[in-house]
Amino acid sequence: MKDFNKINKENNLQRILNGFKGALYITKDTSHQNTLLIRHFDGNISKDFIPEMVELTKEVGKWFKKYFEDQIQVVQFIEYGDDYTIRKYFLYQTSLAYIANFHNKMKTPKSLKNIRNRIQELLKVEKTQKVVKNIITKSFLQPATKSVYDMETDAYRIVEISVNENDLKEWRLAKNSISEKNIE
Repeated sequence: MKDFNKINKENNLQRILNGFKGALYITKDTSHQNTLLIRHFDGNISKDFIPEMVELTKEVGKWFKKYFEDQIQVVQFIEYGDDYTIRKYFLYQTSLAYIANFHNKMKTPKSLKNIRNRIQELLKVEKTQKVVKNIITKSFLQPATKSVYDMETDAYRIVEISVNENDLKEWRLAKNSISEKNIE
């Protein structure tokens, strides 16, 4: 499996941000058509949790696809290695955190309230693992900087799920010991 140093050497990456989970880098594509976002896990989340991060992103994506088809998309990883993940880079539109903080200056999308109400109802009745419910809540029901609204399509994109190391530990435990107590 590749590591970050090899990816960096092959692509001459540009560091753009030191993040909580690790530093973010982009490939140098001025058109942004094929730009990739690479996270080097050198931050507060151990690289040992990369497989859980990938799995949880898939699970949350499946949940949204099941109930909201293309109205809410969860960006999936293209590749991952020993200490990095790669996903497509997006120029952000309006984040849900921005909408929450500046709702008086910006018109809240009409669809947002209805979608959030539906998500809350589904989370009450749907049998979903607790950690997945928590991530859905943090990624869409709460103001999230990595969940964005596209005004042109009236659709939402979760660029990166809101997850911390405790969520990843809980997912690891849940998948290692499948039991009814993990399902709400």
